[in-house]
Amino acid sequence: MASARQEAGAAPATLPPAAGYDPSDFDDQASTTKVADVKASSGYDPSAFEDEESATQMAEVPDELLAAAKSLRAPSEDANFRAVYEEFVAMKRACGEPTDKLDFARFRKTLERNRDAILSKHDASAVRFTVYEKNGKAALRATPVK
Repeated sequence: MASARQEAGAAPATLPPAAGYDPSDFDDQASTTKVADVKASSGYDPSAFEDEESATQMAEVPDELLAAAKSLRAPSEDANFRAVYEEFVAMKRACGEPTDKLDFARFRKTLERNRDAILSKHDASAVRFTVYEKNGKAALRATPVK
């Protein structure tokens, strides 16, 4: 055990230099000169990047492309709202509630209003609507999806 303590306190052994290694090849002045030579020969000009406005370009998305993207998203949302509506009507009928005054356009506006309120209140990317029975009546539950 005493020998381990002595070894721990001993100075570290130095390794012999590798064959062909000369530390003077890597002095600071020589290496900075080489970097400067490379910068000059490559055409690198750091002053070209001082003005951030000229270095960064912002692209504008054309309005017709934005409209096309919205129209692609709308059918899936419409299909989701339609499925919730069909499920809600079926639940109302199963509970014996009248469904004659319930139309999809008003139902959709209600879902959109609830969705927008939940999205503004919670840090969510979407809202999931589920239909369930509450006290013998059809009800909707809106759950934020993160």
